[in-house]
Amino acid sequence: MLWVRQIIVYAAAIVLAAALGSLFSTHFVLRTLAADLGVAIGVDAWLSTMGRDLVGMGPLFAAITAVGFPIAFSVAALIIRQLRRKGVAGPGLHHLGYVSAGAVAMVAALLTMQGLLEVMPVAGARTLGGLSAQALAGAAGGLLYARLTRDRAAGSSPSS
Repeated sequence: MLWVRQIIVYAAAIVLAAALGSLFSTHFVLRTLAADLGVAIGVDAWLSTMGRDLVGMGPLFAAITAVGFPIAFSVAALIIRQLRRKGVAGPGLHHLGYVSAGAVAMVAALLTMQGLLEVMPVAGARTLGGLSAQALAGAAGGLLYARLTRDRAAGSSPSS
């Protein structure tokens, strides 16, 4: 049953990162419209747009994270395991490893798609601030993953 729990943990991390990624993207797009173009956007319109984008863009972000997270988390697990074997691991290594992996996974996926498509496919990630917010969304997913796997990492096994 450990594999079922692992799938649920991955899914939870993916859902969180996807939801935050969508919300952050919408925020950056609306903020640009309001600031750069002088478009007045009320709170009701802001919230309804975020809700529609969450439903509409959520699956795109879920796909991005569903591809990136298993790769990044596997690499993080290998690095954490090697560091623990060498005795260089501190108490926060598990969390640091997966938070970093989540952030890197999101940014790497977006930049890879930008390279392939010759345009950033997520409008809210076209600025450094927007891309940083996407990294934060990935980091949040990584943090959730780390927290949900913390008990297993603290056990007798050196693997994460």
